[in-house]
Amino acid sequence: MNIEKVSPEMIEKLIENTAETPVMYIALGTEPKREHPYNLYSDIVNQPQHIEKTIEMNRDKVKKIAKKIMDIEPEKIIFTGIGTSYYLAIAAAQGFSNISMFPAEHVDSFEMLCNSRSYNLKKTVIISCSASGETKDTIDTIDYFKEKVAYTIAVVNKLGKITTICDDTILGDGYDTGGSDTLVYTTRLAALYLLGIELGCLRGQPRDKMEAIRNQLYGVSSSVKKIFDSLDFRIKEIAGRYKDKRAYIFIGSGPNFPTALEASLKMDEIAHIPSKGITVARHLHGVIGLSNEEIVTVFFGSPGKSYERMIDAVKVSNLCGSPTISFVWEDDKQISKLTDDTFRLPGKIDEVISPLLFILPAQLLAYYSGVLKGLNPDCQRSNIPRYARAWFQAFPLGTH
Repeated sequence: MNIEKVSPEMIEKLIENTAETPVMYIALGTEPKREHPYNLYSDIVNQPQHIEKTIEMNRDKVKKIAKKIMDIEPEKIIFTGIGTSYYLAIAAAQGFSNISMFPAEHVDSFEMLCNSRSYNLKKTVIISCSASGETKDTIDTIDYFKEKVAYTIAVVNKLGKITTICDDTILGDGYDTGGSDTLVYTTRLAALYLLGIELGCLRGQPRDKMEAIRNQLYGVSSSVKKIFDSLDFRIKEIAGRYKDKRAYIFIGSGPNFPTALEASLKMDEIAHIPSKGITVARHLHGVIGLSNEEIVTVFFGSPGKSYERMIDAVKVSNLCGSPTISFVWEDDKQISKLTDDTFRLPGKIDEVISPLLFILPAQLLAYYSGVLKGLNPDCQRSNIPRYARAWFQAFPLGTH
């Protein structure tokens, strides 16, 4: 069924019958599932091949785009998006700045239209992130700025309206078949890291450093597979232990602050456990009173400038009685000794592109938390008529 063309009467019928055939499946055009493994699980564990194909698809493309950016000589690159695509924009902006040393920032698509910040638009490049290519707020933003800025790029997993507006398109391989973005996050992030590397080379960044990061990016798919093979069972066990806790706090800093934000969003969307993603400094300055035995605290412990402060945050959480989980590299020797549960990630890579790997176990943690709570993680509760109606209210046909 093409849900874009159904009548209001048919929409009401779909809502009434959503328990039997959840509207999320109809919207996505995917096969309904009633038990594990749900579609979302396939999306998560199949990321290695999608990331690998995305990199292969875009090797030549990003070189051409990087050359165009250099020819324009912009003062700034702005990454924009909504939801997961905004957290992608944050990660990409940080990656660009750290890899190519090019000024980059991130702005929520809707807020970009609402704020009054002054930009030198003729010297600005906008990179718009929308997995579906049809996100209304992001389309409205790029439509408004299109003729005002120097160059526009759409970063999508499906060709849609936004790709007809922007000057160029970067296409990620695959599309999520469950109701929460997972592979569309990592595939587009990999492509944007690749673009950052090409831009860094053209800007004269140390060639040996650029080649090292590029080689790590090319090999990241094998690390992704190793993570799933080694951690899947234990993540399921931990998810079962904490599925009835009141909330989660995800803590990340530097390149992995957006990882904490995206991990929190997945827990909200998939398991419907309230959560928040914050920086380590904010945890120490404002969340100590919130921490207790009913709040699970998760740490993304990548070595870097924030590592010592992360150790302080783990110690504080332990004192407050909060169950603690850490995601660290396999050679970690400090944070891993402090948390209640530790997941060691194989395939250590440069911190600047580490969000590609650190988000993966967090996706699985949210997935299994939902499954073990008796939820269908593909649906975001759209299998309940009240929520199905809310989805149609929030996203009228053709707007997402």
